[in-house]
Amino acid sequence: MRREVRLAIDIFCVGVSICSAAYAYLSGKRLKKVCDKLDKAVDDIADSDIEVDISTELVNEAVESEVKKEAQYVVARVAKETSNEIAKSFKAQIETEINKQYDDIKGEVTRQVKEKVGRIDLSDVKKRVIADATQEAAEKFHDELENVLEKFNNNLESVGKIYTSIEKKFSDH
Repeated sequence: MRREVRLAIDIFCVGVSICSAAYAYLSGKRLKKVCDKLDKAVDDIADSDIEVDISTELVNEAVESEVKKEAQYVVARVAKETSNEIAKSFKAQIETEINKQYDDIKGEVTRQVKEKVGRIDLSDVKKRVIADATQEAAEKFHDELENVLEKFNNNLESVGKIYTSIEKKFSDH
């Protein structure tokens, strides 16, 4: 029974395939006829001397539209170029002025620095440096000295215990 069903399905599929192929072939023929008619009509129109009347108004509108577009493009380009040229000019002028005033500014700054340095009291600076250095040294060695003191106290306590122990021995005798 399975074979019979399978055979029926296969026959049906072959039939559908043949019908599809025939339909495709006939559709292709019809399409070719339509294309041939269309090609002939286009060739006839191309070969004929048909005058096409385009109104002057339509042409003028198209020309105006294109002129506006081109004018906008040219204006934008010129504005950009002008802006770039102005920026370059400003930059050059600023650099020139800075270069001119550089020596004057340098001289003034040097003079002011010399003046300020000349006002510094060296003895006061020495005292402050010595005081700061002394403070730093004291802080640095403070922890070390505390450790030494702690060891000394421990050793002293141990020595005290030893003497106490010796004293007990002698007093017991």
